[in-house]
Amino acid sequence: MTELAPSFPAPSYPASAVRPRVALFVDGENMSSAHAAKVAALAATKGDVTLRRVYGNASQLNGWQAAPGFRFVHAGLGKNAADLLLCIEVMHVALTRQAEVIFIAASDRDYTHLASYLRESSITVHGIGEEAKAPEALRKAFCKFHGIGPAERVAAPVAAVEGASPSGSMLDAVLGLVGAAGEAGMPIHELDPLMQRAGFSISQQPEKTWRKWLEARSTLFDCDPKGPGARVRWRQPA
Repeated sequence: MTELAPSFPAPSYPASAVRPRVALFVDGENMSSAHAAKVAALAATKGDVTLRRVYGNASQLNGWQAAPGFRFVHAGLGKNAADLLLCIEVMHVALTRQAEVIFIAASDRDYTHLASYLRESSITVHGIGEEAKAPEALRKAFCKFHGIGPAERVAAPVAAVEGASPSGSMLDAVLGLVGAAGEAGMPIHELDPLMQRAGFSISQQPEKTWRKWLEARSTLFDCDPKGPGARVRWRQPA
C-alpha cells in the first residue's frame, strides 16, 4: 500500500499581509557569503522576507556571521550537521505555515529530496545555487531554480576602513546596506558616507546623486518622496 505524505494545512495569509511571507534558508557550508546580497535580493522578489537563516559551523564561517540581515545558526561539528538542521527547520516552517514561499540556497544534491517533498506537498519552494555546481536533479526538484555565477569577493561596506579600494560591485554594497535596514529602510542621506568608506563615490557615476542612482534601479529599490527623512528599501513586488 502506498504511503501518503502528511497533509499540510491550507495557506493562511495574515489579514494585514499584502505580499506572501518568504523564508530563506542558506547552507553556509555550501554557499559562499560573497553571495549574501544576491541571495537576499532574489528571495525579496517573491514577497516579504520574514526569515533569513544561515547554517554552519560558527568556527569556520566568519563571513556569514558578519552578513547583514541574516541570523547565523551554529549547527555544531557533526557530519552533515548543517544539512540536517536546515532540513528540520525548513520542515517546521512549512508544517506550521510560517511562510508561503521557501527559498533554499545551496548547490548540494542532498537537498533534492527535501525540495521534491515540499513541491509535491503544494509548498512553493525555490532554489538558489551556482550554475556550475548545482546538479540537474536538484534544479528540477524546485518549483523554480535561480542560478547564480561563481562566488566573487564583495565589499563589506559597514565594516570597510576608510581609503579601502572597492573589492566588489557598488550594487552589491548598496544591496547589503539597504537589506540590513529591513522593512523600515535606511535614510538615503546615510548612503554617501558609508559608501565612501567602502571606496565608492557617487560623483563618479552618471547619475551623480544617490537618489537618482537608486531611482534608475527602481526594480530593486523603493525610495520615499524627497525630504530630509526620505528612506530607501528593497522593492518587494506583489
